[in-house]
Amino acid sequence: MAEFTLWSPEEMQERAKPKRAVQRETRERIIAEYTNYFQNAKAGFGGQVVLGDDEDKRKLRALVREAASRSNLVLRFRPIKDKNRIEFLVIDPQSQPARKTGARRGRPKKKS
Repeated sequence: MAEFTLWSPEEMQERAKPKRAVQRETRERIIAEYTNYFQNAKAGFGGQVVLGDDEDKRKLRALVREAASRSNLVLRFRPIKDKNRIEFLVIDPQSQPARKTGARRGRPKKKS
């Protein structure tokens, strides 16, 4: 038997939006939620995020970092082999070593 679905007018408006707009709204909603967690955080605080089965660790880490930066915080992530968990430490931006500008990583360019 065929599957039948009926959408409400609100659902039709949501379906009419471009895919990128929906993704952007979802991203902003998640960042706003994570920003709320960082409201009272200061240097020395730490935390973890436990991922669901369908979540990408790299993407979620970027969202957590963006939420922290909106709260003027800098995070240092601990390397963990567990694919379903992210651990981080809130650090003082002044104690963070200055990044080298102009220094290239990897193989040097070929000289012609």
